[in-house]
Amino acid sequence: MPVAETATPQDYVPAAFCDHCGEPEPWATWADRIYQLENLLDEQDLDTATGLLILDDLERLRDATDLDEDRQLECWRRIKKRAPGLFADSGLAILRTVATTAILKGLGL
Repeated sequence: MPVAETATPQDYVPAAFCDHCGEPEPWATWADRIYQLENLLDEQDLDTATGLLILDDLERLRDATDLDEDRQLECWRRIKKRAPGLFADSGLAILRTVATTAILKGLGL
């Protein structure tokens, strides 16, 4: 009979977001935070095509580490135009952790 592997403290991976309030923990990565915005997008009243366009921009922001600030701002502007409600409450709090001050200013936030 095979011996079951046991978990060790080194195997523990803490949650990236608070179980109670949903806010990102300090160790949440850039990608974790963008994924959370994708989850919040589900709460927006958007048609499928618009949602897919926003998801494409969020994926570009999440995965393309070579985007300069101007290209990032273009993505964020398109997202804000298509889903302005995404930048309310917890979405805005997350945006403030992934966007530079110049990008926030460019978005009028």
